[in-house]
Amino acid sequence: MEAGAVGGDVFDILDVAPGHLGLLVGDAVGKGVSGALLIAYLQAAIRSQSRRAVDDLSGLVASVNRVFFD
Repeated sequence: MEAGAVGGDVFDILDVAPGHLGLLVGDAVGKGVSGALLIAYLQAAIRSQSRRAVDDLSGLVASVNRVFFD
């Protein structure tokens, strides 16, 4: 399989709290291994903090953005 066949798309369902699900849909700019690695890192950052989504969605997005940017 060539690296170009690896994509940077993500679709995920997150169990953020009892009775609450989150849906993650995204696409990286660029394809191949670099796009897939960026999305994997972003998905891990969101999953690690997903419990915040119920009470503080904007805080979750700001925190993930800060981690991702750093």
